Amino acid sequence: MSRLRSAVRSLRRQLGEGRALRDLASLLSGVVGARLIQVLTIPVITRLFDPADYGRVSLLVALATTLNQASSFGYEGAIALPRQGHGARQVSRLSLILLLMFCSVLALVAWQWPTHWLPASLSQMPAWWLLLAAIVGLLGLNNVLQAWAVRRKSFGVIARSTLAQQGLTSAGRVGWGLGLGPTLPGLLVPYVSGLIVRAWYLTRLPSASPPVQPSATTPKTTAPPDATEPATVGAAARRYAGFALFGLPSTLIRALTQQLPLLLIGTFFAPAIVGLYAAAQRLVLTPARAIGQAGRQVALPRTAGRRRRGEPLFGPLWRATVILAAATALPFVMLYLMGEPLLVLLLGEKWANAGPYAPPLAPWAFSMLLVGPTSAVFQALEEQRWMLGLSCVRLGLFALAVLSARARAPHDVLMLVGSLAIAGVLANMLQLAFALWLAWRHDQNLHRA
Repeated sequence: MSRLRSAVRSLRRQLGEGRALRDLASLLSGVVGARLIQVLTIPVITRLFDPADYGRVSLLVALATTLNQASSFGYEGAIALPRQGHGARQVSRLSLILLLMFCSVLALVAWQWPTHWLPASLSQMPAWWLLLAAIVGLLGLNNVLQAWAVRRKSFGVIARSTLAQQGLTSAGRVGWGLGLGPTLPGLLVPYVSGLIVRAWYLTRLPSASPPVQPSATTPKTTAPPDATEPATVGAAARRYAGFALFGLPSTLIRALTQQLPLLLIGTFFAPAIVGLYAAAQRLVLTPARAIGQAGRQVALPRTAGRRRRGEPLFGPLWRATVILAAATALPFVMLYLMGEPLLVLLLGEKWANAGPYAPPLAPWAFSMLLVGPTSAVFQALEEQRWMLGLSCVRLGLFALAVLSARARAPHDVLMLVGSLAIAGVLANMLQLAFALWLAWRHDQNLHRA
């Protein structure tokens, strides 16, 4: 009998991992498709638009992306955790209320102090404060809707929304540049439109399966209420306060360090140099970051489910990491060796100075991709304290990298990018090791129990 139970448990684990692979494949189809659209259209966009305008828009988006991490105070990360839909809805309402408050305060601050706290490149953009608040609001709304889709495991909807966003953004920029001329709104308006379309797609989740009606011979049963489930918005804020107290600072630091090269280049160098780096980052770092996030989105509900059922975590996460590393190592090695001429070929001669950024960015991109699936451990185990500590270490590494680069060669942008890339690789590998250690510790506690 015990052998039969062991065989059933083994079969369930195999089926669960098979479903996880199918979910990851579904999500990656959207991510890879979106990046393919980007790669196919960016040679046209870079030949239509000026590097300086591209740099200003990229800097605005980087600033909005960083601020967006604080827009819902990190509570959107808890939407996948409640057992019951009512508790998840309370967390979603709390996230949207905080998002509205944050964007209102941001617009007010930007209205009162419109040029005091921005990089010089953005001060040349008209009505930037309205754009900044609007972009942060749309990014935050997409985060909340996507977190709900992850909870429902509607990865096909997420994939289609990602494709629609990138398709509209890229096609809109090409069409605007060809029809109306290469102006700065031609880069901004399609991007904002893409965010709106993605939010619309994410609202079109399939209806939940209706509950099974009891038959005449089956007594009607109701699940007992879970005392840990938040019944109100206030209860949700208290129940998942750790996401705001510890998860928010760590997420904000991680987003800041990801966008730090662009923000620093925008502060110390001309907008054209910002545009050159932004184009290289979009082709090297952004796809790896998107694939890593896709892995985290698939891993989060499954890791949380394994924890609730008392199942081990280390084995599935370790296998996923090894498979991901083996499957993606060769493209990043090729990118490190041949990235410079490849970027020149894709972007055009006017953007030739973007090529040297590819070699230092390739190892950083590879580490970003690897750390994606295991980062779900911190949320699933509600270990935000560890994540905050690692984020502080990450910030310290990046601060040392900036100080070192500025001391050795203050006017060398490649020295700055290379130093930040080394710091990024070290921080990501440290986070990966700690995530696997937390999963191993969870399994050891299960064995002792």
